[in-house]
Parts: sequence; C-alpha cells; structure tokens
Amino acid sequence: MQKGFAFTIPDSIKVFGPKIIMDTIHWISTEPVEKKRVNDTIRKLTDLVPIRTLQYSLDQVNVVIPVEKFTEKTLSVPIEAVNLPGNLILKTFPGYITVSAMVSVNDYNKLVPNQFRAVVNFNEVNTKTKKLKVTLVKYPNSALNPKFFPKNVEFIIEK
Repeated sequence: MQKGFAFTIPDSIKVFGPKIIMDTIHWISTEPVEKKRVNDTIRKLTDLVPIRTLQYSLDQVNVVIPVEKFTEKTLSVPIEAVNLPGNLILKTFPGYITVSAMVSVNDYNKLVPNQFRAVVNFNEVNTKTKKLKVTLVKYPNSALNPKFFPKNVEFIIEK
C-alpha cells in the first residue's frame, strides 16, 4: 500500500477470455466511488466494470481510499543570496521568510525549515529601490499550497 493512494483488496483477479482481447488488458476498472464530506478512510465493496467477452474470477473488490486530516504549519526559513560574486556579502532584512503550508497531521512534525529554500537573486539588485524579490525555489511534496511573506526584502551589500 502506498500512502495517500487508493487500492483494492484483492489487488488482482483472474481474467478469462479470448487471447486477442486478453493481450490488450492492463487493468480492470471499478465502478466510481463517490462520497461527500469525507473525513475518514473510505472502504467500499465495489463492482468491477465488465468487458464484453471477458469473465472475472470476482465481480467485486473492496476499494480502500486512505484519507488524512490536514492542518497548517508555519516555519521560518532563512533567505539565501544566489549569483553573488565571491568578494561580496548580501544581507537581507529580514533574514528569514515565514512560510505557511497545509500538511497532514501525520507529517506535521516531519516538516522542518531545511526542506525549504528561499532565495534572492543578486542579478536583480536595484540600488534605487533597495528591495529584492524573494522566491521560494524548494519545498517538500508534503507541504501543500505553501505561502510566504515577505515577498520583497530590503538589503545591504558588504565588501
């Protein structure tokens, strides 16, 4: 069983029929499983979709659709400068962004700042505005719909 993916019990059945049709079969579909207001794992005995001239060892399988509860997590992620010449130091103010993302309750404690990467690009330095755009260039798949602020930061360049 792969976390977060629907599966059936049993995971396979025997199929009987003409070889010309059997050679083209890679899977057998179930009838759709529809539920509203889902808040727990779904388990439902479901019919298999018939294919003309084929017979199945079973007409139904149990479909299991794992459902997880989600919550929001907020983290402070340091801002890094990219494309910075080796003889310069760029400091941003603030030096961190605040990232908020939806995460499953089971993964809440596994989500940590070093899974994220926020950068400012030295090539975009504008000494008149003294602002740089922050880009969130890396975040884990377990962090859904990440949002961050500030979107722009002030900076100073030191030699």
